[in-house]
Amino acid sequence: MRFVADVPAYFDRGGPRLHELQVRAGQARRLDVAFRQLRAGQALPATRPPELLATGPAEVRFAYRTLAPDGSPGPWQDTWATPDVLPPQVRVRIRDGQGPWPDLVVALVRAGGAGR
Repeated sequence: MRFVADVPAYFDRGGPRLHELQVRAGQARRLDVAFRQLRAGQALPATRPPELLATGPAEVRFAYRTLAPDGSPGPWQDTWATPDVLPPQVRVRIRDGQGPWPDLVVALVRAGGAGR
C-alpha cells in the first residue's frame, strides 16, 4: 500500500513523504514501512532503511471501502483501481501465528473536499 502524508519536522526535516507499507519475505516475514521524500511530485530514493512494524505476520491484507450510489458506505475491495480518487476508508488486517489482530480502519481526510 502506498500513500502520501506529511511527517513531523523532527523526522528527516518533515514535509510530505511517500509511505510504502510492504510485507517482505526473508528468514522471517515482516511488515515494514519505507518513507521517501517527494520533490515536484516525484519520489526521491530512500535515505533510510524501511522501519519494522511487525514480525512474523502469517497474513496481511489491505482493503478499500467504496461508496454506494446513495453515498452510504459500500463494500470493501481488495484493490483500488482509481488512484486519483481517495477511498473513504482503508482497512489493514493482520494475522499471526496466535490469531487475528484487531482490524485497523482509517477514514481518509479530504481537505476541502479534494480527492472526490
